[in-house]
Amino acid sequence: VPLDIRMSALESIKEKAFFSNTKRKLDDDQSDEDFYNDEIDENKIAQCHNALIRLFVCCGIPFHIVDHPFFKDFVKTL
Repeated sequence: VPLDIRMSALESIKEKAFFSNTKRKLDDDQSDEDFYNDEIDENKIAQCHNALIRLFVCCGIPFHIVDHPFFKDFVKTL
């Protein structure tokens, strides 16, 4: 990945992370079922997308890897 594209992607990720860097606190009265529900909030989805983009861009992983059967198997396990 060319350096200018990598730096641009990292800058974009850094800006997004700055505005969405909040942590959720688990209240004492919340159960594990509440914490591990099947629904994922939009903020968590955005964080996962940014982490995945950062992995691909910074490690120089080609985007066509998503067509590989091992990658597809990995995604299914999520």
